[in-house]
Formats: sequence, C-alpha cells, structure tokens
Amino acid sequence: MRLKIDDVMYYPGDFLPVVESENYSHFITKVMLNKVCGHIKELEADNYQFEKISINLSTEDLLINDGYKDLIDIVENQHKMTFDKIAFEILENTDKV
Repeated sequence: MRLKIDDVMYYPGDFLPVVESENYSHFITKVMLNKVCGHIKELEADNYQFEKISINLSTEDLLINDGYKDLIDIVENQHKMTFDKIAFEILENTDKV
C-alpha cells in the first residue's frame, strides 16, 4: 500500500506505525481487500491473464474479533468472488496476538 497526498508519496514505513498504534490495521486491510477485488474484476473484464494478486495481512487481521470473517464477507458476499485470484501473505513482524 502506498498513499499519495497531493504530490507526496508515502510508503508503508511512513504511515504503518501510526496505523498500528491507532488500531486501524484491520480497517486498512479491509479497504485494501476491497480495492484488490475491484482490480481483479477490472483485469478479468479486460481478459488480462494473471495468477493472483497478493495482499499482506497481520495475524491480528485474522484473529482479533474473528477478523477473518470480515475478509470472507468482503470477497464472497460483497464482491461475489472466490479466493482463487487472491494470495494472502502473513506478515512475520507482527506480535500483538
């Protein structure tokens, strides 16, 4: 994930400490998963061939308050998709759980 505000590009190291300290990690993950699902639909509509799009997750995204259910809901219910084009990469450096 990158953030562009005006003409300035911010990289994960610039904003993730704030996201984590304010407990917005799962919110950001849901936003990104929605964007990934939208991009997958656009690529498939254009007949672009690809295997998967990766999205990073923390263990917190999956375990805190059954967060994995939110992710399943986004993909299967909101976007009416399967998980075959999405690869989840678990971040090793999270230790909140």
